[in-house]
Amino acid sequence: MPSISVVCSHGRAVAGPLHVEPEQSIRYVKQIVLKQLGCPCKLLMDTGLELAGRATLQQFDLKDGAILTAVATKMVMKVVASQLGKAFAAIATDGSVLTWGHPADGGNSVEVQGQLAAAAGVKSVCGTGSAFAAVGHDGSVITWGDPRYGGACSALVQDQLAGGGGVTSLFSTAGAFAALRRDGTVITWGAPGSGGDATAVQEDLAAGGVVSICGNRTAFAALKQDGKVISWGLPNFGGDATAVQEELAAGGVKSLCATGAAFVAVKVDGSIVTWGMPSCGGDSSAVRDQIAAAGGVVSVCGSGAAFAAVLQDGSVLTWGRPDCGGDSTSVQEQLSSGCVKSVSATSAAFAALLRDGSVTSWGRPEFGGDSRPVRDQLAAGVISLCGTGAAFAGLKLDGTIVTWGRPDSGGDSTAVRAQLAAGVVSLVGTNGAFAAIRRDGSVVAWGRPDSGGDNASLQDQLVDSSWPVAAG
Repeated sequence: MPSISVVCSHGRAVAGPLHVEPEQSIRYVKQIVLKQLGCPCKLLMDTGLELAGRATLQQFDLKDGAILTAVATKMVMKVVASQLGKAFAAIATDGSVLTWGHPADGGNSVEVQGQLAAAAGVKSVCGTGSAFAAVGHDGSVITWGDPRYGGACSALVQDQLAGGGGVTSLFSTAGAFAALRRDGTVITWGAPGSGGDATAVQEDLAAGGVVSICGNRTAFAALKQDGKVISWGLPNFGGDATAVQEELAAGGVKSLCATGAAFVAVKVDGSIVTWGMPSCGGDSSAVRDQIAAAGGVVSVCGSGAAFAAVLQDGSVLTWGRPDCGGDSTSVQEQLSSGCVKSVSATSAAFAALLRDGSVTSWGRPEFGGDSRPVRDQLAAGVISLCGTGAAFAGLKLDGTIVTWGRPDSGGDSTAVRAQLAAGVVSLVGTNGAFAAIRRDGSVVAWGRPDSGGDNASLQDQLVDSSWPVAAG
């Protein structure tokens, strides 16, 4: 019975000597090391060859007294992206942030890694179309990406972010961030025309009481504790809610949703208030009576220019630009069945997940509105949906993925089919790529490389021999 030992990359002993049978798997040894390190690792021979988990010790011809090196690897817990963006940000098990995608739009975070490390770990990340902002466990906010669109903030804003009890959550438009502080006040930065300048409503925001914020491409809407709403940003795109101010001032709003250029407020009684570009969902007068007849709205989803509302009776009602999903007559039979569970969107199409695990879609065919090519795969077993700007991905109960829509935006996943054959637990999309988190903490990406579809750089970030390892 051979004896082997395992040391960390710094030479300190991790496990051993271990007396193991030649037929024992490498995975067995890794489990022992995992208990000692408290994190997953790669096992390397002195030649640098990695020992695969399913292989046996005998297959690698390990001799008695052999020494293996354990290289700690990080596991991804969560991946974050904006459907308007071109990069992904992943939060690892140690609280660090790993990024990939378009370098100038947040895919390169090298310059702020020191700040991220000093933040005692990151608890949340949010993205605009061209930048990211992270909230550290110490309450600090770190930004990177295009400085014009939220990737940098002034010293004054940094001081403001540090006050108010610290930042609890971040929200975004295409080019600006809004930070909600613990005292219910809001701080903004980024492109002024995208909601980065909240001077017009500063008095209202400084009064506190904000509980959540919603952003479209160029405006924000904030929901207050009393059920009232404040909006700012590009006036015609929802930044000016004067036309519906009386309805919003009455309170009773429980949630907000947006298209690219309009907002909808859902009230506790199931009624809705809409404003912004009329053609993009800001005018809901044509569907008000139908909403009331169905008992009100339960939830709403927005594409780039249309809304889809799940009603109290389980049916779906749409309005806004017809070619962006506002016209759902082609699938009205499925949507009026009373069995719709949830709705997801790309920039110009919707997909509805029914209670039986099947999926139906509508809108622009090339943006995911036509799912007929994968109809059989979507007939049952789907548990969640995710969209990029022009493609959908459906996660099935068995951990597999089904994709459709524009091939170069993630609709074609044949290149990574083997990696998506099982074990996927969640999905997230940028404007042109998907990222799937697998059960083992690994990440699979596909779609446009300049939008995060190539995550080769992530693999290097996940294996870090300088990462501190505590030997048992």
